[in-house]
Amino acid sequence: MSKARNRVEPNSSEVRALLRDQEMQDYCLECAQKIADTAERIGKGSYMANVVAGQNRAHAIATTKGIRSYFDNKRNNTLLKAMGGK
Repeated sequence: MSKARNRVEPNSSEVRALLRDQEMQDYCLECAQKIADTAERIGKGSYMANVVAGQNRAHAIATTKGIRSYFDNKRNNTLLKAMGGK
């Protein structure tokens, strides 16, 4: 019994447009904001989230907002822990 293989070749320009779409940016920002909010709860200082449309896809960033949160993150890996890391 032979197995038939169907190949799907995505249209790369359409996939790229989908990954850079405003809805995708909103979703990425929502995820990054959850991480920043969790980091504020478990750490000291304030954290922020931002999203940037890159060349191929949207990129979300959760980062420290001030010097206190910078050193708290450096000492305790607060952002990593907020993402569920150890």
